[in-house]
Amino acid sequence: MDEADLLMRIRVVIGSTRAAARSLGADDGQLAAVLERGRTLLDELASEVESSGSEAARGSLDRAREQLAELTDG
Repeated sequence: MDEADLLMRIRVVIGSTRAAARSLGADDGQLAAVLERGRTLLDELASEVESSGSEAARGSLDRAREQLAELTDG
């Protein structure tokens, strides 16, 4: 997969996870499952990011994981 595709997939995962989390709210019982699904999808992309050798994709994946952690903590 090329760099542009990887970057787009990472953005889609974090964007859709963030949107789902906001629509559910912090007290919703489904929130943990939504955040875990986001983590799983990012983990699945990690091997492709590493094999691409793209610094931009690695940085984007790291930022997405940080954003997901903020959603989990917040």
